[in-house]
Amino acid sequence: MRAQRHEYFHSSFDDDWIYFRGDEDETYLASGKYLLFSADQEALFIIGSNEVTWGGFPLARITRRRGRQSDYVLELFYKDDSRHHKLLSKYSGIDYLKYRGWKSDEDTLDGKYSPPYLSRLPSGERREARRPKTRVISRGRNGQMLLIQTREVTKIPPWT
Repeated sequence: MRAQRHEYFHSSFDDDWIYFRGDEDETYLASGKYLLFSADQEALFIIGSNEVTWGGFPLARITRRRGRQSDYVLELFYKDDSRHHKLLSKYSGIDYLKYRGWKSDEDTLDGKYSPPYLSRLPSGERREARRPKTRVISRGRNGQMLLIQTREVTKIPPWT
């Protein structure tokens, strides 16, 4: 599937994630992401598309399947952790939503995950998740580059 253009954002997907990108034609640099969890994937879809459209976030992605996790995950990519308090006040106290805060790309690439998350993974996947990486490249099913995470910066290239 090619990236789809909506009125205010583009969407695409790979085997694991659904992506939303703002309607911009330039590369955006981020250094991490805000994490929200919910069993309600549709609620995360609405939050992600709204934050990309009107909230100033260049990219959001949602897990396609829950797998061993009890919740879906929404990641809102951003340049820094300056939006934490705004998101905390906006999304705390909602029964079906868990706001977990900021996670830097460096922590992701260093394999730093919460003990509850790691405890749900089989030992082989747990070792792989904790293994330090130098970069992660996410591509859509048509080979289109969606996201490049490195130790220095996350690059979100334009989608054509």
